[in-house]
Amino acid sequence: MSMERGAAQCIDHLAVAVADLDAAVDRFRRLLGIEPAWRGEDEGFEVRVAVFHVGAVKLELLEGTSPDSTVSRFVNKRGPGLHHVCIAVEDLKTTLERVRTEGFEVVDTGGETGVEGRPVAFVHPKDASGVLVEFIEGFDERRE
Repeated sequence: MSMERGAAQCIDHLAVAVADLDAAVDRFRRLLGIEPAWRGEDEGFEVRVAVFHVGAVKLELLEGTSPDSTVSRFVNKRGPGLHHVCIAVEDLKTTLERVRTEGFEVVDTGGETGVEGRPVAFVHPKDASGVLVEFIEGFDERRE
C-alpha cells in the first residue's frame, strides 16, 4: 500500500484541556498507574502542560495560563475534555499543501512551533467532524 504525499504517519498525542493541571495530573497518574514523562509551559500558546507516555501515543494535559488563551476559552465554553488530536507527518509543508487542496481550512500556517519545539499547524474542527486536528512535523525523539 503506497502512501499519498503528505499523508499521516501516526497519532503523536491526544490533548485534554483541563481547568487545574495539578489536579488533573494527580487524577491521570492514579488512573493510568504511571507518572508524567515531563511537565512544562509554553508562553506562545499560553499553556502549562503535562505529558504521559502511554504506549506509542502521548496523552497531553493542557491548562491555560491566561483567561484569553485558546485552552482557557475552550474550558470556559465547553468544560474540560478532549481538545485536539495530533497527527505526526514527515513534512508539514507538504501535508498543508495537500489538505488545503482537499478543501480543509488550516487555522495555523505551520509557522508555529508546539510545546515540544516541532513545527505545528491546525485544521479547523468544522472540517474534521468537530475535532481540532493538529499536524506536527517529525517524530518525538524523547519517547521511551
